[in-house]
Amino acid sequence: LGTARTVALLLATTGDSHPDVAERANSYLRAHMDSMRNITTSTKEEKASADNTATNGDAGTSLSPLFGDVISLTCGLLGLVLGDTVANMAIKKYQDDKEDIQVSLGTGWPTVTNDSPLRMVALSTKRRMVTTKSCAAVLNFVSSKILDDIPRIFSSSRISDNSTMSSPELSACRVGALAIVAANSQLSTPDQTSSTYLTNSRGSPRVAAALVLNSVCVRLTSMYDAMVQSNNVSHDSATIIRLHDLLSRALAIACSNLASASSPHSITTGNKANIDARDSCYGVICTLARSRIALAPSGMVFNCGGSPSTVLSTTSTASSNMPHIVSIATAALLFGCASNEEEMLKPRSVAALDALLGAYCKVYARQQVDLKSDETMIESSGSNELVQNPWAQQSTTNTEQVKNVKRTGANFEGVSRALFPLLWSSAQSHQPKASRLAAARWSNELMKSLDLSNACHILCFLCGDTDVTTSMVARDGLGLSAHLGEEDTITSNDSETSLPDFNDLVSVLFEEEDAKAKPVSSWRPSFHDFSPSGRSAALRFGLTCLLSDLYGGEDDAVDAYVRALSETLQQYDGGKGSQHGREAIDLLDECCICLAGCLSTSQFARSKVVNESSKFGLAAMTSLAISSTSSKARRYLAESAGYLYEDWSLWVDGDSRQSDFDCSAWVSSCGIEQTMSLCASKLTEMQTNLFMAGEVHGAAFLGSTCVRAFRLASLFQKTSQEDCGSIP
Repeated sequence: LGTARTVALLLATTGDSHPDVAERANSYLRAHMDSMRNITTSTKEEKASADNTATNGDAGTSLSPLFGDVISLTCGLLGLVLGDTVANMAIKKYQDDKEDIQVSLGTGWPTVTNDSPLRMVALSTKRRMVTTKSCAAVLNFVSSKILDDIPRIFSSSRISDNSTMSSPELSACRVGALAIVAANSQLSTPDQTSSTYLTNSRGSPRVAAALVLNSVCVRLTSMYDAMVQSNNVSHDSATIIRLHDLLSRALAIACSNLASASSPHSITTGNKANIDARDSCYGVICTLARSRIALAPSGMVFNCGGSPSTVLSTTSTASSNMPHIVSIATAALLFGCASNEEEMLKPRSVAALDALLGAYCKVYARQQVDLKSDETMIESSGSNELVQNPWAQQSTTNTEQVKNVKRTGANFEGVSRALFPLLWSSAQSHQPKASRLAAARWSNELMKSLDLSNACHILCFLCGDTDVTTSMVARDGLGLSAHLGEEDTITSNDSETSLPDFNDLVSVLFEEEDAKAKPVSSWRPSFHDFSPSGRSAALRFGLTCLLSDLYGGEDDAVDAYVRALSETLQQYDGGKGSQHGREAIDLLDECCICLAGCLSTSQFARSKVVNESSKFGLAAMTSLAISSTSSKARRYLAESAGYLYEDWSLWVDGDSRQSDFDCSAWVSSCGIEQTMSLCASKLTEMQTNLFMAGEVHGAAFLGSTCVRAFRLASLFQKTSQEDCGSIP
């Protein structure tokens, strides 16, 4: 302990009020740190030392020629920050019954009771906490020189059983408890460091405490992951519960310090010290979310750490069949930080959101694997039962068993309902780019597994985002990155892209909700509230779902989809909308592509356009096919008109396949003669000096479609007459 006491004394003296003493202590400390810079231990000596340590059962004691006893030095330094009384109380629960812990590196008094006459004498010998300047120096030394530079400080050659803890694990719990209490004491008080000698943010006790908190979380999670990964340690072992307790307290401290940055109404100081402290708090969340503790039965990673009592009670019931609720408290905090945080820390908040998203996905994937294995086990056990009547009571019993299995594990039923308002708030156009990008990623990677239709609703809205990265992520989530804007209609989707039911998608995307029934607290835009790029993506994705539907969609859903197409195309009728820019032209092209795909698939859609008073009927379609400024729109509008002309059942009463088909009646009913006359007049204008090339182009496409429909009608009339003549 001699070397450890020397280092601790030098560190404590660096914060002396006398400048000469502090400067001399700093020079001595630097000289001591440089004395062992080029000295290394040979491989044989390291191996012999490790074997000797394992043989003597002292694997938890790390001896260093530079620091001496590292564990004792760390506990002593953290005891200087807290004071001996607070430090002894912090690690009281991590001691054995026959062990008396003294945090101080000096000779300590034995434990005395409250009735002992030596109580006041013993308390008078307890060290008080050091000054603010010394506190920052000590915490910086612990984080950078000990916890960061000695990665195997808590390494152990053996894993403890369920009842006792080995020396390395006990040392880890003690150091972790002291570090967490020290960090909490500094982060919970405002920074009172004078700026006269504060050359950088590392001189602030808040920043140093946050660094210690982050470093100790990295070491404790490494030990936790190594123990959980082994086969002989369960979640309810003594060491796992204590490590879980410490990490939950660390997460609660980090989240409480980020709460001020997550609210738009709080006034946060943007000085360098507060920014660096919150930076380390984001690191704590990232570390815990990426570790195996995210799979713990308590789910404390998703609930801002929770209280220690809640953590212990939920952990103790890990083996029961009661499900634990997955919270969104941490997600709500981080989404608020992504919206209201300083610009310098927004990438850190997004990184924390990505880590938390990965934790949600791991828990959900683990739940699905467990459910599938349990269902397979139930089905196999049911099939092995030999009964006289194999259909009697077997299916009902298996169904009840499967329902019971689904009620175990993580409960994601309320997660989607709670997350969607949060994602919609983060996806609004006035939110920062980091918030909108996070909403797109969460909707794509997590929410599609929980509620596919509503997740696609958000992705369709974000396809029209002004940020290129956000819109690209949303398009990839919908599977439209390779199809949107192309002329080929989608006939099948990629195997990796999940498509919702067409009726469910239309109900959340295209159908208008009652204003009185719509909740006030939830902002949820409809199709007409989207940007032009968002509406283009929504229409194309709707066509994809329609073409992938086995039964072609219900009539009400097809009606709502056609109505959305008609209302959008009505804005371009008569040359309207041509002056609105490139996005408006792209929306017109997508509408025409989707209209042609819908009319070619659904006979009900064709009847809606022709038989009822549609806002965009056949007359408006043929007019826009000639006057449109987009050549792509003219081609697909002409194709759509051809689908209507060639459907004889729309223009002739009765069943056209069994009765005589009159071509003259079809011509007068559908108005194809007027359309061909208009096309002929536009084509005649080519012989003049003044003509519109776009109108001539549209007339050529539309006229060729009319000629094809007329020839098919003549052939159909001839076939119908021959069939009627062959009937005796």
